Amino acid sequence: MCRDCGQYTPMTRRRQAVLTAIRKFFTEHGHAPTLDELSLLLDRSKPTLWGHVQELRRSGFIAPAGSNGRLALGDHCGKCGQSIEEEKV
Repeated sequence: MCRDCGQYTPMTRRRQAVLTAIRKFFTEHGHAPTLDELSLLLDRSKPTLWGHVQELRRSGFIAPAGSNGRLALGDHCGKCGQSIEEEKV
């Protein structure tokens, strides 16, 4: 949830699992995964993961993918650009 604009997107357990997997992959490999890598890692379909990725992106937890197709970690609100707080699930 953003402290400044109050934007709130509920963090479901599955969405939290996706975010955790992205962060773990980043820690282990030095870069975030592609959607294909994330799909293999979590054994989920790309369309299903895409929905979670879009919500995480809107909330600022991840940034738009770069030209290489890799997801990027974010820490700013997708609405106002201010720092966000991670919700505990």
